[in-house]
Amino acid sequence: MNAQPRLITLLSIAAMFIVTSVAAMAADDFPGSKPDRRILKTQEKVDELFDKGDYERAYFIYREELVPLGDKYAQYMVGYMNIVGKGVPRDYVAGSAWYRLAAERGHEKFSRARDEVWELFSDEQRLQSDKKYAEIRMDYSDAMIIVGFIEKDLDAIEKKAPSLQMSYSPPEPGLQADVASLNEADRARLRAQSNAVVADRIAGRLDYLRNTLASGRPMAAAEIERIREVEKRALSAIK
Repeated sequence: MNAQPRLITLLSIAAMFIVTSVAAMAADDFPGSKPDRRILKTQEKVDELFDKGDYERAYFIYREELVPLGDKYAQYMVGYMNIVGKGVPRDYVAGSAWYRLAAERGHEKFSRARDEVWELFSDEQRLQSDKKYAEIRMDYSDAMIIVGFIEKDLDAIEKKAPSLQMSYSPPEPGLQADVASLNEADRARLRAQSNAVVADRIAGRLDYLRNTLASGRPMAAAEIERIREVEKRALSAIK
């Protein structure tokens, strides 16, 4: 890559002015899972690991635990660590693709980091970045993450199981005991109430997907197809 020292300098500076993810996440309209205590603790832990230089563990947590939740800061950090070679072999193209994903909602600082790298790329590197970006979008774009959340909710409804777990934290042991002691009628009422909550959540997320499609944001045909499939399944389940 041309001007590698300049690139590393730019991105080292970029990493210093992006200091937190939670405040930025709270400001947008992404209808994902709200950060609960476990998620917030994971965010704090991974940032501490990174600050201590335990890059391999930090990279794993950013990549495997927070990226799939739509955490744009985690997606940015995966890109940054690819570019500077911390916790993972240096890969400018992969780093660029992750920066592009992190900037998906238009956050200014993520967009600036994306653009700084893009300007330094050759035409060939840009083509490679396009290919990698298309690949990771199929799993981790906002739309595909929401599709995954809807699919999990639909699985719960179709299994007719009480969806008591509204976040990624396990329910309290006492709550599990209380549910187990209910008679069948009360369990049915609880199941209906829970499914109603899930159905409302699905409806809100479907609206988000429809608005995404209507926005004209560039999407691959496979992404659009997956959205249409989950919409059809959801409308059948919650009619």
